[in-house]
Amino acid sequence: MLEIRFEPISSVADSEQAALIAQLTCLFTGEFMEGDFDWDEDALLMSYIEAMRFEGDADAAQHAEDEPSRAVQLAKDFVLSDVRALLTKRLTALGNHCPFIWDMRSSKLLDRKELFEIDGVGASYLWFCLFDLTECEGNYIQVEKDHLKGFRAIFDDVFEVIACYAIAGRHEQHTWHLGKNRRTARFLKLLERVVRRAGSGRVKNLEQLAANQDRANDAGVDGIGLSLDDNKVGNDSVIVFAQATIQKSSRRIKVFGPNELIRVKAFFLQQPRAAAQGALVIPYDGTDIDRTNCADYGCIYIARDDIYRLMGKHPGNVHRAGSNYLNVAIGRYTKNNVGRARLLSVDGLLSIS
Repeated sequence: MLEIRFEPISSVADSEQAALIAQLTCLFTGEFMEGDFDWDEDALLMSYIEAMRFEGDADAAQHAEDEPSRAVQLAKDFVLSDVRALLTKRLTALGNHCPFIWDMRSSKLLDRKELFEIDGVGASYLWFCLFDLTECEGNYIQVEKDHLKGFRAIFDDVFEVIACYAIAGRHEQHTWHLGKNRRTARFLKLLERVVRRAGSGRVKNLEQLAANQDRANDAGVDGIGLSLDDNKVGNDSVIVFAQATIQKSSRRIKVFGPNELIRVKAFFLQQPRAAAQGALVIPYDGTDIDRTNCADYGCIYIARDDIYRLMGKHPGNVHRAGSNYLNVAIGRYTKNNVGRARLLSVDGLLSIS
């Protein structure tokens, strides 16, 4: 059972965490009003005063100290304004796949759609929100260590689907997700689907592979994207071989560069006419070292903000390979148990059993 407790908002700098809490609370309770936020008013006031001083507004800081009640309300209004702006940006990007009905002009910010109306993109987005909050500063979500470990183990698989949605959203790319089954035979069948869609190229069969290729299983690929011009392979068409990782550091080995592309190309008897490029997808803020590494090796770099922007653009172009394991996993942890989670919601303790 995953038990979650959200902590009160304690800083004017934490509007993003507040937006995530609003969405996750709505997932469990069915709606979220702006008055549903819990606040640590003392800490919020101190953060507001510090923010005014940092901005060089000594008068505003002094007024806040002289009139704390008014300053606390100003701080709340500041956070709420940022929350509305961020939710508008994120939920607009999801389009029809948004799991909420929302109106930022109303005191009721969010209404959760009926569970059967939440599609794979919406469910994946909610998974991403929960993961994102576990990674944000401020310790706003309290989860037992073992429960968090179990959640992250499943999210590792779900993130591959999220990465495919992001790849598909870049240039309306057709994207194939490898799924849980990583046998070499399955990988070859997936490559055959790609070359059929590309209209060129030939894939080796199992007997034609070298021993090290047969052991490679999937050549380190989690998803494959194919961009088309007017639904045809053109001069600018690219096949993207993506690796998705929730690894926090030392991601240089995850960069999909020329050597990794050579390894993938060895699975073909005849290369497709489309150019090949690697991609690295991570659920964290982008870093300069990652950007440099990816740029040095011609690898596309997709980080946290890119995912939020892209995952709802063209998700219908994502094709799953093999079983619907991840559909089942998403359903089990967001849809099927939401009713029970609502019943177990007491004093801010939200449980998914």
